[in-house]
Amino acid sequence: MRKLLLLSLLFCLLLFTRCSTESTPVYNLTTTAMPSEGGTVSPAQGEYDDGTMVEITATASEGWAFQGWQGDHSGSQNPVSVLMNGDKQVTAQFAQRTYPLTISIEGEGNVVEEIVQDKSTDFEEGTVVELTADPALRVEICGVAG
Repeated sequence: MRKLLLLSLLFCLLLFTRCSTESTPVYNLTTTAMPSEGGTVSPAQGEYDDGTMVEITATASEGWAFQGWQGDHSGSQNPVSVLMNGDKQVTAQFAQRTYPLTISIEGEGNVVEEIVQDKSTDFEEGTVVELTADPALRVEICGVAG
């Protein structure tokens, strides 16, 4: 009788105890910055279990601005959380900051603009611009009537 009770107890234990050789899938996350000098993305890469939420942050370099995400995530929220339910590739897009240049002229004349570096409508940070004032000629003729 004790053997039957012991066997019944072992059977129940085996029935309710689950031994599994299955493991949780692991997925790869790869992030990049475009262009690379525009900034960084963290984490740069990693392996994550299925269902893991990973926070990705884009950090712009000086003179650059974060524009948005491309690839397996889109949008412009930063940082952003990505659900790892498959391999993911996410790219942070950066754009170089530009600054408008406004020239005001008081009086007569004009200003000649000479760009020493690359030309654009708005000037990128670090662009050197040479300005030359070209005053209007004012000629006065004095005479004596006789």
